[in-house]
Amino acid sequence: MLYNKTLANFSICIGISLTLVGCNNDNNEPTTPIDDTNSQLIRSDAYPGITCEELSIPMRDGILTTGFVYRPDEDTSQQYPTIITRSPYSRSGYGQECFLENDLTLTDGTLFAQSGYAFIIQSVRGTYTSDGEVDVLRQEKNDGYDSVEWAAGQEWSNGNVGIKGGSYLGVTTWQTTISAPPSLKAASIAITAEDYHREWVYDQGIPHHSFNISWLEAAFTTDEIIRQETAKGTSEEIITQMVADRQTLAFTKMWSDWVWQLPLTSFTEFDEFHNTYQTWLEHPDYDEFWQEIDVGANIEQVNFPVLILGAWYDIFADGTVASYNSMKSRAGSIEARDETKLLIGIFGHSTDHSTPSFGIDTILSALAPTVTRPYDMDYFDRYLKSIENGYDEQPNVTLTVMVPPDAGQQGSNFVIEAPDYPLANTEYRSFYLNSDGNANDRAGSGGLSLFGENRNADISTSEAVDTASFAADLFSYDPLNPVPTMGGNLCCGTDLTGGPKSGAVEQAEVEIRDDVLVYTSAPLIEPLVVIGPVSVELFAKSSAMNTDFMAKLVDVRPDGSTHNILDGAVRASLRNGSKSQPSLIEPNKTYKYSINLGDTGTVFPVGHRIRLQVTSSNFPKFARNLNTGASNETTSETMVANQVILHDVINASRLILPIAEGIDIPN
Repeated sequence: MLYNKTLANFSICIGISLTLVGCNNDNNEPTTPIDDTNSQLIRSDAYPGITCEELSIPMRDGILTTGFVYRPDEDTSQQYPTIITRSPYSRSGYGQECFLENDLTLTDGTLFAQSGYAFIIQSVRGTYTSDGEVDVLRQEKNDGYDSVEWAAGQEWSNGNVGIKGGSYLGVTTWQTTISAPPSLKAASIAITAEDYHREWVYDQGIPHHSFNISWLEAAFTTDEIIRQETAKGTSEEIITQMVADRQTLAFTKMWSDWVWQLPLTSFTEFDEFHNTYQTWLEHPDYDEFWQEIDVGANIEQVNFPVLILGAWYDIFADGTVASYNSMKSRAGSIEARDETKLLIGIFGHSTDHSTPSFGIDTILSALAPTVTRPYDMDYFDRYLKSIENGYDEQPNVTLTVMVPPDAGQQGSNFVIEAPDYPLANTEYRSFYLNSDGNANDRAGSGGLSLFGENRNADISTSEAVDTASFAADLFSYDPLNPVPTMGGNLCCGTDLTGGPKSGAVEQAEVEIRDDVLVYTSAPLIEPLVVIGPVSVELFAKSSAMNTDFMAKLVDVRPDGSTHNILDGAVRASLRNGSKSQPSLIEPNKTYKYSINLGDTGTVFPVGHRIRLQVTSSNFPKFARNLNTGASNETTSETMVANQVILHDVINASRLILPIAEGIDIPN
């Protein structure tokens, strides 16, 4: 049965996936192996020496999930180390069937089988031909445990099991890993989150609005329409038309209607298919719902080294770095802490729009379906086959560093290796905000300068107050006229359906708005290599009891063109952290806000300028704060908030950049 896959495919950037599935018994008990000796082996002339076998994999509650396994076509008594990947995207070409050309699991499955592995592709609960109802994110922990232990018990497995996957397949990989099945010995994890309240459904506690709507639509709706209608006996012709009608509806309404609906809970487009969206909105705060599946909170369960791959512009870049740091500091064994490795490329789920481009991404290109050797083959050889191949002697950290052009759109990159991250030779340098009281838009007076150039650290509080006539900038934030999202760490191909562009994008459109403050440094007289976590310390007042503050790091090239590097946000009620209990602010009182912009690896070349945007919205990436102090999920009333950004000596708002010393920049 063939269906139009346009909308579904836009959610599977470079062959990666994300899913959330059912709550099961919390008791992690292994399952009883099924006797599959009568299953039919499938062969393909295009892949000699390999067999493929369809599988039925049971969960502890009796639900049967489907999949297939590639393995060497040898004596049936042979046993192999086994790798499993668990996908919700089978219908969209990520685990559809054996030897299907253009299926995104075909390369891994056949290459690993040719190298002496059994390689399983499983459709997760409630998707494609697997039984049950999908419970996005939450089902993967117990189901992953059951799947690993089932695989270990098969006659063709030697009992050593690994797991791999990126994006939602990274969710299934991490959730399985922290469930600690005894047979699991290795995990390769790519471009995915660690804390789903901080990096997936919510971002620092603010709803990840465009992602929550566009991804749920693309990942699950078509599949669920087909599942429901097939169960009713609806004809293929009618189902095909229903899918086409739904895709037309989504293309037409998603960005012009769906993302604008208030209250958020009034959006019911998914309710006939699943309750995922509404369930997420019922848990706006970090509670047990999120803690149970928080990878970082359960990282002590992992007692073997993992391989983590991410990208600077990826929507889950924060999760990539956070999970690496969690493994290095709190994993369950010395070996796991010492030998976990981190690889970071450029775009990930985001799109390279060449505005600018940074050249060939050698790290992320390893995920392409045309590779002749999977990037994680050496890792699995080391930990599943115990081959002394030198993998554990390789540097723990491999990072791509972006170099923007001075003019035009063709930049470049280079790769560095290091024993750990953040880099040991990092100086955290502060750039302080200043202006003549008119930093509104890029033509204003907003500047960035190093401490000491224009500040007296010994000035008294009274003197600071007396001389602070231009020590603040003001703007008004209207939730009904939010600042549009312009580039950044988004997912996945949203611009293909009329949504915002992701990745590096020219910033002129937002920098001419009065509700965007713009602070720009003088042209640099020496290059700055920025590698590591970037943050903003903001002293601000608001007329509202709850509001948001947003910050964006921008590169300004000598020819005047710009591109975004990082952006981040803080919700005033969560100023003490996304895991803290919400607390409203007192209107017109000064508070200090810490804004995490995330991590990057980039060069600011000579002649470039550093720019910081400050505002209160980034829509539709983030759901709008309505400024009333009431629930932002269940209410629709809005009010305009008058914001004050302070930058006097006492309230010294600043951008903090990690400057990597001793890095040689290739010509």
